[in-house]
Amino acid sequence: MVQVLETITSAFNNIFSYKIRSFLTMFGIIIGIGAVITIVGIGNGVKAGIFDKLSSLNKNMFTISAINDSTVADDQEDNNKKDNDTNSDKYDSMNKNIIEQDYLTLDDSKDIEKLPGVKAVVSMSFSTGIVKLKDSSILNVNITAIDSNYNVLDNISTAYGRFINKADIDNFSRVAIISDDFSMDVFGKVNSVGEELEVETKESGVVNLTVIGVVDASDLSMFSLDYFDYGIVIPITTSGNIFLKGNNVDMFNILVKPGINSNNIIDKSCQILNLKYGKKDGYSIGTFSLKLKSINKMINSITAFVSFVAAISLFVGGVGVMNIMMVTVTERTVEIGIRKSLGSTSSLIQFQFLIESIIITIIGGILGIILGFISTKVLSNIINNISTDLKIVPSIQLSVIIGVFIISTLIGIIFGVAPARKAAKLDPVLALRFE
Repeated sequence: MVQVLETITSAFNNIFSYKIRSFLTMFGIIIGIGAVITIVGIGNGVKAGIFDKLSSLNKNMFTISAINDSTVADDQEDNNKKDNDTNSDKYDSMNKNIIEQDYLTLDDSKDIEKLPGVKAVVSMSFSTGIVKLKDSSILNVNITAIDSNYNVLDNISTAYGRFINKADIDNFSRVAIISDDFSMDVFGKVNSVGEELEVETKESGVVNLTVIGVVDASDLSMFSLDYFDYGIVIPITTSGNIFLKGNNVDMFNILVKPGINSNNIIDKSCQILNLKYGKKDGYSIGTFSLKLKSINKMINSITAFVSFVAAISLFVGGVGVMNIMMVTVTERTVEIGIRKSLGSTSSLIQFQFLIESIIITIIGGILGIILGFISTKVLSNIINNISTDLKIVPSIQLSVIIGVFIISTLIGIIFGVAPARKAAKLDPVLALRFE
């Protein structure tokens, strides 16, 4: 036991006798561990920031849309999978063979809105158009059509003018709401209420829309950002006329009253549509929980991939440790010969060099963790100062810290074995004669 303690003490002394070389040896470990910690911390921060944004949305909401999909052969397989899934997952993919007559209509929304437990149904349609900007360049824009219930889902306040109301829907009014940034690029001013917006469409040629409202893009939630920021929002009935959709709509946003099981409303809504159009499971259902799962899975996948790439530097660092330890064995050949001649066993010699390797990587791991915390904090502050849409709240779990600590120890063991074995196998006579 005394010899083991002396060996460990000797290992520490050898490392700290050559501080600069020891630091350079562990530099690859420091960078690798620091990079992994930073990536995980920023990834968790981005996820927390997105979920915080999404928390402002109404969780008691689901969407129904009709999707054309000619792949009918897989219907039975999909149904078998759904039988084995939980309620929260069984609505993940209901994309069946939908023909033109099956598309959702404004009348369908009224039928669903009558269901007990339904608070509101918001109909939406999506199209595209071309707008000429103030600098004479043209811009392809997304055009979103909504009904007057939209504010039930996401209460938007206009910075100038007003929102779309029921009269606009009933009168097929050719009016539009745009963002302040979009207004500046088109009209050269933020408040463009009353201005005529020319939109070129494939279906109806050039269409004039009167701007009735301008929203502040910085105040928009993630739910509305895609629709109102650098896009045009018009009444749902106006879209039917301009884009020749008639009474058809692309999607329903269905808001369920608090305390009501959304799955029951989903089933009843699908029953109404299936009976009306003679389809079975013919509509795509999207829920808040599925969106969260999708976002969470995507961010985790990206974080894992980038962490794996960053972890390659740990392998490079491990090779560096092994290389320096090999050089150290050569430099201390005479010392090894003396120790062996005085009775030190090969196992103790091997143990000392292995301990030195492990100590180097453990210290490198600790410094890497510290570097990771610092860089995570600095980078998150920089991103938060640059971005106004998403606030990153960096988070590093204890399990990650323990994990990288274990990894750094394993690197020391794995890449320290070869130098340690080389030192242990030295012949004491040849080692003493080494110059």
